[in-house]
Amino acid sequence: MRGTAEYIVMAEECHSLQQLSQERLEEVERLQTRVADQDERLRAAASELLASQEDCALLRQRLQDLEMQLAAAHAAAAHAAHAAATRSPPAPPPPPPPHCCRRTAAASTLHTRDTTTSTTSPHTK
Repeated sequence: MRGTAEYIVMAEECHSLQQLSQERLEEVERLQTRVADQDERLRAAASELLASQEDCALLRQRLQDLEMQLAAAHAAAAHAAHAAATRSPPAPPPPPPPHCCRRTAAASTLHTRDTTTSTTSPHTK
């Protein structure tokens, strides 16, 4: 009977080891699923990071372009200010004609308009 008792004990131990092995296998499968989920999240985060880095590079380039445009605008403004400061002031406008000449000039303009717009001049009648 001792052989049967040993067989029963060994069978129980084997059954316990199989259950333990099954539990460990299920735990490993859960961990693999968890690792796969984390791996997927890490890949998505890495993709977003790469896209953000590309966006940053484009923004840096745009900033450099704008800084160069600003520097060129400052240089142009400084050049224009220097040119304005070093050139002679514009000549003043000619003085208006005396009062009596203004009336004569207006009359001659009116006369010119009359002769150009009508077919007959009032002076030729």
